[in-house]
Order: sequence, then structure tokens, then C-alpha cells
Amino acid sequence: MLGFTAAKAWRIAPLTAFLCLLQCGPETSVENPPEFIGAMNRGKAYLENQDPTMAVQAFEQAVTHAPNSAPALRNLARSHFMALDLASFAETLERARALEPDSIATHYLSGLRHARLAEFEQAIPYFEEAVRLDP
Repeated sequence: MLGFTAAKAWRIAPLTAFLCLLQCGPETSVENPPEFIGAMNRGKAYLENQDPTMAVQAFEQAVTHAPNSAPALRNLARSHFMALDLASFAETLERARALEPDSIATHYLSGLRHARLAEFEQAIPYFEEAVRLDP
């Protein structure tokens, strides 16, 4: 029985590794240093714990290590949004948009910004584009 279980686990290992790569995203590629990955993980943990101030600090460190990481910039923008720093949010989000103009998350976050400012008419096109990109 043990042999069967080990053989079965061996067959699904490549699938598990592939799914992990999909979930982990581009920030965990071999091109990014461990400091970047650590900063991203800390930032995500701070966001999950509703601590946007600490998340901003962590994601700023991540961006220092990988300035062209759209996921790091989006997470930094999201942290600014949660901290109600809408000016920094907009600036950081534009940097992310320049790197990935067709990002669903970037369009969605842009819509959230306009909605937060009660600019509902301006928010609608961003939400519609996010839905168009990922129906």
C-alpha cells in the first residue's frame, strides 16, 4: 500500500508544482532575490491583517528590489488605497499600468479609486474593462 501511495504522489507532484507557480505569480521567479520575495510575503500578511501602514513599508522594500514588478507596484498601490493616501495610490498604480496595461487588477483598482471619490461615472469604464478582460 505504501508503494502505491508514493507512486501516486510522484505522479501528481508536477501538477502540484505547476499549480503553485500559477498561484505564486511572477514575483517568485528565479530572477527576484529572496529579499524581494520576503518583502512581498510580509506586505501580503500586513494587508491580510488590515495594517496598511506596515504593508506600504514592506511593498516599498519589494519595489526597491524589483522596480519593474507590476505585482509589487499593484500591492503597494492597494496598500496606499487602504491607508487612504489616494495621491500615492494613483501615482503607484500608473507605474503598474505602464508595465501591464491590460491588467485586470489595475483596472479594478482604478475603478475603486474613482468610486471612493464618489466619481461613479469615471469608475464605470474601469470596472467594465476589468470584466471585459476576464468575463
